[in-house]
Amino acid sequence: MQRVAIVTVDLEHGHAEVGRGFDIVAGFDWPRHAGGLGVVASILLQRIAAHDRTLVEEALRAALSGGDETPGAVSFDTIDRDGATRRLECSWTVECRHGRPLRLAVACAHLPKHMPSEGAEVDRYEALTSRLRLEHARLELALAAGRMGAFDLDIGNDVLWWSPGMYEIFGVSPDVFVPTREGVLTLMHPDDRSGFLAARRRAMAERRGYEHEFRALLPDGRVRWVAHFGRTQCDDEGRPMRTYGITMDVTQRRAQQEALREADRQKDRFIATLAHELRNPLAPIRNSVELLRRLPAGEAMVNWHSDVIDRQVTHMSHLLDDLLDVSRITRGTIQLRRSPMSLSTAVERALEVAMPVMLSLGHRVEVDVPEEPLEVHGDATRLAQIVSNLLINAAKYTPPGGRIELHARREGREAAIRVVDNGAGVDPDDLPRLFEMFGQLGTDVERSQSGLGIGLWLARALTHLHGGTLDAHSEGRGRGSEFSVRIPLLAARTAAPPAADHSEARRRAASAPLSVLIADDKVDIADSLAELLRLDGHVVHVAYNGDAAMEIARRVRPLVAVLDLGMPGRDGYDVCRALRGETWGAGMTLIAQTGWGMAEHRNRAREAGFDHHLVKPVDPADLAAILESVARVRAGTRDDADR
Repeated sequence: MQRVAIVTVDLEHGHAEVGRGFDIVAGFDWPRHAGGLGVVASILLQRIAAHDRTLVEEALRAALSGGDETPGAVSFDTIDRDGATRRLECSWTVECRHGRPLRLAVACAHLPKHMPSEGAEVDRYEALTSRLRLEHARLELALAAGRMGAFDLDIGNDVLWWSPGMYEIFGVSPDVFVPTREGVLTLMHPDDRSGFLAARRRAMAERRGYEHEFRALLPDGRVRWVAHFGRTQCDDEGRPMRTYGITMDVTQRRAQQEALREADRQKDRFIATLAHELRNPLAPIRNSVELLRRLPAGEAMVNWHSDVIDRQVTHMSHLLDDLLDVSRITRGTIQLRRSPMSLSTAVERALEVAMPVMLSLGHRVEVDVPEEPLEVHGDATRLAQIVSNLLINAAKYTPPGGRIELHARREGREAAIRVVDNGAGVDPDDLPRLFEMFGQLGTDVERSQSGLGIGLWLARALTHLHGGTLDAHSEGRGRGSEFSVRIPLLAARTAAPPAADHSEARRRAASAPLSVLIADDKVDIADSLAELLRLDGHVVHVAYNGDAAMEIARRVRPLVAVLDLGMPGRDGYDVCRALRGETWGAGMTLIAQTGWGMAEHRNRAREAGFDHHLVKPVDPADLAAILESVARVRAGTRDDADR
């Protein structure tokens, strides 16, 4: 005979769900009354023996006013339908939100009085049986508190058992729904059924446990996310006999996960927007710096100010690039453009970036790179970024006038790069923290020459992407630091024959003037870039919006167009597609100039029809290289026509 029953009370909406067998456990029926939960509670209290009524009232009052989810229990006498005294033990747990009770789950167990004794063994059996029932009730209570349900499928007899919590999770009534294998599938979202069956089938075949999450369709139309954890029991011949486990409501967790993903997407959008907004004012500054440099030499201060502005623009650009790289690496979207290359190429590029910083602080720089080529399979830009980050880090944490050494050599099957300084040094215990995000140590934040604290983290991450390692060593504070990068070397290759040199005529043609259209709604950016290109002898036309750009393009039919992507109204994407749609525009060289530098923006630009994607502030040398390439192609076409 069943002697345990579960009652779940929704305190927020004022209704209760009563498990089967309550009348058997309590000895009376659950009161059904239209007066609501308060009237029902009053009726139930009248069923409690007078000498225990105050005890129960105080226990429940303490449970509901405590504001926490500490479980409780109380034993008391009740009066059953026949007027006899019956002993019950009730255990409960309360679900709270912000200290307010929302849900009360109660397990009721009948504790029978001692039967006429047939000996001590009978008494001990009855006591153990009662305790077993009570423990079972507590288990049911725990499942209910955790919004869990248990299941047990007898495969041979095709009989499925559900605990009371299963009905609540799937939103069905045990009086209406009979659990069967086919019936459970109807409660699942149609798109999730095949995945669930396949996961369970694989787990049963491999005799292992399985976990699967799917959507349950509730009768009221709501969707609930459910996590299903099962195990399979097999007979001696390995045939599945039984599958059992628990199911739990994970809707709230899934919602929280989606909220975290959305927050991550918003963070990425914020970083990209920040970079875009900061790059816009940098572009005209960089163009103006280049113009100042090309003016006839006048006062020395003009050149000095030009150098200061250029260093700060370059520094800010590097900070923005580092921010974007962190986002790409953490999301796993960074792409390396790897190819066979000499490590000296990356070292030379790194020195170009870091040397102004080191010299501005009066450091003595020693470079030791072997003449033999150290061939690696790498991304030249990223390898240069690794080395330049280490050099700049050494410069920042070395007092002015210090010494910085850069060594490269072959060590077995690896290329080893060491950056050594005589600067601030690091306590050995703090070395692992150097490579943490924003990992500036102690007062070094004030002592350093600014920075975001992500350079070393980024350098190690990029090194790992190349299959290498990056380690740090220091004897302690004030004793300098050493950073060691190791990258796998390529196997020896037969040297390729030198490429044929271009003819002198073609090199002269590379500097031939081109017809260029610049379109940007930022007037300073458009005008300063136009002046820069005019100094190179190009014929430049300027538009400050997309419609004006199309009007000029139809009139002059330029060979090259540099288009800002974010122009209001008709943006750069629309102008690009329109130009590609013209017969005379199909062969144009189209360059996107934008503050948006993430992979999705580059992909969108490529899909629209752009040939190149330059991020503001555009390096004049990069733009000049593209224009020279266009001129070389034109020169080659003319040479072919002449022949």
